[in-house]
Amino acid sequence: MKQKKSGSARRIVCLVLAAVMLLGLVSNAASSSEIKKELSGLRNQQAELKKEREALQAKIKENQSKTQTLVDKKSDIDQQISMTQASISNLNEQVQQYSLLIANKQAELEAAEYTGSASGEMVTVKMNGKHEVLSITIKPEAVDPDDIEMLEDMVAAAINATVKQVDETAEAEMGKLTGGLNIPGL
Repeated sequence: MKQKKSGSARRIVCLVLAAVMLLGLVSNAASSSEIKKELSGLRNQQAELKKEREALQAKIKENQSKTQTLVDKKSDIDQQISMTQASISNLNEQVQQYSLLIANKQAELEAAEYTGSASGEMVTVKMNGKHEVLSITIKPEAVDPDDIEMLEDMVAAAINATVKQVDETAEAEMGKLTGGLNIPGL
């Protein structure tokens, strides 16, 4: 009977071992299925990440292109600014030279002497370009003690004629410099 028991016990042990092994295979099969699902999910995530990476790389290339365009535009603008500054500097130099030329011409016109007369040179007025009367010459025959008003009128006419001569000369000479532009103060 002991042998029978021992054979039965062996069978039970074998059955238990077989059951344990079978459970292990079933468990492994279940784990393998889960692993396959997990692996499939990871592959899908990897594909999505690859698409996102490619999209980001395309945006990077686009941004690099835009950046280069902006750098090129900035370079063009910097060059234009440099050229404009050089032009302004050149214009400033020309304006300074022109201002000096005008100042010299004004000094020349102010220093010049002009002569005007009235009534056939009975009264002659000498004046400078600043409209300052330098001298008045009256011929003796222009003086009539009974008609002082006529003498006054001749003096006024001679002064006005001289002022007109000063103004017309200044306008003509300055017009040559300004090309006919009416610049206030000149």
